[in-house]
Amino acid sequence: MASVTDFKQYLSKKIPEKKKEHWVIYNYLNCFCDAGEQLSLDVFTELYKKVLLFPYWQTRLPSLQQVLKEELTAFGKFYYSSQLLHLENLVSTDQWQLITIQKQSDLIHLVDDFLQSNISKGDRVHVLPLDKERVLGLILRSNKNLDVLSFSPLAIMNQGKLEPLSPLSELYYSDQYELRPVYRQILEDGNLNFIHFSMKGPVATGYQCQGFCFQQQGHFKKNLKEVESLFCLLKQIESQFIQSKSDPHYKQLIQALHNHYRQILTAALTPHNRLETEQLLSQATKALKDLYPQDRLLFLLTANIDFHFRKKEHETKGTVNTLR
Repeated sequence: MASVTDFKQYLSKKIPEKKKEHWVIYNYLNCFCDAGEQLSLDVFTELYKKVLLFPYWQTRLPSLQQVLKEELTAFGKFYYSSQLLHLENLVSTDQWQLITIQKQSDLIHLVDDFLQSNISKGDRVHVLPLDKERVLGLILRSNKNLDVLSFSPLAIMNQGKLEPLSPLSELYYSDQYELRPVYRQILEDGNLNFIHFSMKGPVATGYQCQGFCFQQQGHFKKNLKEVESLFCLLKQIESQFIQSKSDPHYKQLIQALHNHYRQILTAALTPHNRLETEQLLSQATKALKDLYPQDRLLFLLTANIDFHFRKKEHETKGTVNTLR
């Protein structure tokens, strides 16, 4: 049977034509599908659901569907004619109605029903708000692994059945709430840009997938904490289901603040510890703003260190002025 890779190679010859339809099909197969995955109706149904997240394709889906049908027919004719005949009759989207769910409570119920219908025995589902529009679906697997999916308010009505569009973020955690290695992780940034990455130890390898044609750019291979945009987005999502006290990054930051608080109370202010204090305060302030905005302990430690730091700076300047 023809694979995603086979069809991608065929499409790559069409890319110079610069048709957006060719670009989005090729990039979708490249970004969201496994290389060895077989071509199937499900692959292209999921393509339609993903592109419908974008206003550009919401009015141009028939054009995309027509181009895809033509290319599959040509691909099958010259390469896999006997194996691809069933793909010529692609799933029709003519009857699809794109609906925006107005109430978040309705979206929560819709996503919950959708996830409940797709889980295995022993799995549990919990859906909660993520922001004003998006919701987060948590699937606790029977083996204690955790799948974390986010959804927009967009849904499809098809033959009387309503279901949410394709997930925005798709994250896979171990029973220790660590991102599982090897898995393709997808994190949406709130503006329909997707970060694709995988983990090997503390190192994240991936790229950004931007725009309505899923253009790849910004490849990286770094310690996860060094990919600042990715790290902050992850922590914002993880704060919904991981208590800060069990978060290794949070514990390290709190310990560093405790140690520095004792130091700033007892040690003289020097150029070295002045720089160290400024860097730690900057890190803590950013964590309060972006990662743990409701954490009282982090707020108090940051405020106390800042107060005593400013006080010592003032005292040091006063001593210098007196000596002069």
